[in-house]
Amino acid sequence: MSTTQRLAVALLTTVLAGQCVPATARAAITVPDCTGLRAWATTVDSRDKSYAITPRLALPAALAPEPVTAAFGAAAPSWTGEDADAVRAALTACQKEAQKAKDRDGAGALRNGVAGIGALAKALDAIAKARAAVTEQMTAFAALPDSADLATAAGVVAAMDTQRPDPRALRGLDATVVAPLTVVAKNLSLLPDEEWQTIASTLRDRAASAQHQVADTLAAEVDAAPSGVDGVLALMALRARALALGDAEPYRAVGARAEARADELRQRLRAESAGAWVPPDCVALYAWAGAPDARTPVALGRQRSERLYEAAPSTPVFGVAVADWSDAELEQFARLRTLCQGEWRAALAASAHRRLESVPDDAEPLLVAARSGAWIDGAERMVTSARDAMRSYHAASQAVAAAQDGIAALPDSLDTLPRLSEIAALPALAEVNPEQRTALQTRVAAKRKHILDAAVDTALTDARALPVSTLAELPTLWEYGSRQARTLPDRDALARFQAGWELAVTAHLDRLEPEFRRRLDAIPVSLAGLAEAAEAVSAASGLRDARTARPFAAWTIGADGRARAIATELRAQLCTAEIERVGIDRDDAAILVWDGRDGIPLGDLACAMAARGNPMHAFDGGGLLSGDPSFKAEVGGLGYHTVHLHEGEVAPGRKMLVGERLVDANREQPIGVPEWVAYVRGATPEMLFVTNACASVTGRPESELATNERLLALDCLVTRLGR
Repeated sequence: MSTTQRLAVALLTTVLAGQCVPATARAAITVPDCTGLRAWATTVDSRDKSYAITPRLALPAALAPEPVTAAFGAAAPSWTGEDADAVRAALTACQKEAQKAKDRDGAGALRNGVAGIGALAKALDAIAKARAAVTEQMTAFAALPDSADLATAAGVVAAMDTQRPDPRALRGLDATVVAPLTVVAKNLSLLPDEEWQTIASTLRDRAASAQHQVADTLAAEVDAAPSGVDGVLALMALRARALALGDAEPYRAVGARAEARADELRQRLRAESAGAWVPPDCVALYAWAGAPDARTPVALGRQRSERLYEAAPSTPVFGVAVADWSDAELEQFARLRTLCQGEWRAALAASAHRRLESVPDDAEPLLVAARSGAWIDGAERMVTSARDAMRSYHAASQAVAAAQDGIAALPDSLDTLPRLSEIAALPALAEVNPEQRTALQTRVAAKRKHILDAAVDTALTDARALPVSTLAELPTLWEYGSRQARTLPDRDALARFQAGWELAVTAHLDRLEPEFRRRLDAIPVSLAGLAEAAEAVSAASGLRDARTARPFAAWTIGADGRARAIATELRAQLCTAEIERVGIDRDDAAILVWDGRDGIPLGDLACAMAARGNPMHAFDGGGLLSGDPSFKAEVGGLGYHTVHLHEGEVAPGRKMLVGERLVDANREQPIGVPEWVAYVRGATPEMLFVTNACASVTGRPESELATNERLLALDCLVTRLGR
């Protein structure tokens, strides 16, 4: 603990022990008789709070120093608790005597006196507790080592308004300093003014002592700063640290000392080497960045730079043009920029201006310069880019010129295309002017087009000459086309090749079409034949998607026609066989059955039911129009059953066969006309539900299928093929 700290502790201990004046000078109180006490008590108004014994504690005016001294011989702030107890006991005794004497006015006045002394006793107790708390914390504070935060905190508390002390003003400072002073701040309004003035004086003295100690430490660092660029930057940082501590004279002095030594080092650096990189002060930095033409665009080929990075503006400020800065100097610039950003922000915070943009022309020079130049604060990458662009521009121009001269010597073959792509993507192109870039790209494009045109012409000539004379040789055509297409990496060239290739393919297919037609005609009328016709184009060409290719349009039309013909003929054959299988003779087959529309021939009904997986069995004519015709069938969820028919009038003057009864193994039920129409339509739906109906015939050999199953298989196949 320093001598100053020890003296402060001793002084505060004495002051806060309640001895604001020497103990021998404090007069002892005298308790007057009941007449004197009544005279004083008559002046007590418990509602009155006009006497502030401390900033926070208010008492009646009768407890102010003058009336209390006149009545008791000593002012209230110097009373002890025992003094208050003695006066209160005397007042209480006199009150009782007045009550015995039935002196109502006297008893009431003395009662007010008792209450007043009670309020005084509470105030004295609060003052004593506050004094004890402040004594303890000020003793702890006095023992703390000097620091900038300690000086700041002591000054803040010393200047606090005793009416409204606000400990929040200590936020952000060192917690070890804030802790004791927060207690002091919270209790200062509970201390009499003379005691607080002594404490505030002690805090101000300690703040001044700490400021000098901190400034001396910084001054030692200023004197120890190295020479060279690092020394200049270190001194700028020290100056910023000093100024950030506040406006106290010791801090200003050490800041000025750091600034003077930094200027001295700058002059020495310039004197030692004309080409040395020297960090300017912050005003010069922002004046360079904020000059009227500083950000005027400068073309560096395809890139863009700005005027301030050129040699003329940058050399006088830094001693070296930006283009010649080393990586180490770029790092030093970043340090300089960070220091200056912190300096103008601190200056702005200390000024009356809230925003940098609103700083007037007569403000502090640093803020005026930063107002237009502070954009450089985030420009380290831009500075690096400008330096690198200026360095590389000349080298890039030379590289582009050399590449352009070398194009003519490249061979006219597809193997040259990768090299041309490399040249077209030459990194140096990003660093040259548009004219150089366009000239190189134009030459690359011309060379590329020449090579690809020749390759396409050769490929199409060879395609037309391919020896494709039979269907079996078609794969040779596809293999050649695919191989040639892979050699053409250019989209336009590939499109030209494909257009010519299609013509060549069409010519070959036209020549082979008769052979293909003969193959179609030879396909048998059968389920297998229908499947074969549907896949004939793909089978003949060897291409899965040949049906959708334009050159195969005629082949596809022919194959589809053959497939339809097979399906039509096969359906007629199977229908005839199905009618015979069911036992319907030719005449009965033509009789109309009511279907809710125009009627359907009985034979067609049998075929339609079979084709939808609901086969009819064992038709019994029974004299047909004179007997009881019936047929057995399997329809959906009805299972195996018998339908009895009769001839009925379905429309005026029109008679057709209509279902009358349906009999299965369990029961017999009548069928009305609506139910019969629903039966017919359900047994012969327009849509074939392939998943359900076709499952029974899928994958089975055609030879193993019954006639009705083959009809179902035919419709399943036609539905699947979509033709």
